[in-house]
Amino acid sequence: MLPASSRLRASADIQRVIQTGKRAHTPFATVYILTPSPSGHVRISCVAGKKVDNRAVMRHRVQRKLRAAASALPLKEDHPYDMLI
Repeated sequence: MLPASSRLRASADIQRVIQTGKRAHTPFATVYILTPSPSGHVRISCVAGKKVDNRAVMRHRVQRKLRAAASALPLKEDHPYDMLI
């Protein structure tokens, strides 16, 4: 699980990452990265829309798996960034 300081939660912060961050597409996900992070920390958020599945249970399952994978990433504080998956 990601520590509280590593979670990107505020809607305004998520919108900022989407609008001003760099985007990378893969067949399975789109990743937005904003460097340097305005907060000075590495923060990560996972969002699953209705394209993934109409059922909220399945979207939450996907988000939990993404967060588990993101917790394995090395979080280096000397290069802060915000990431939205």
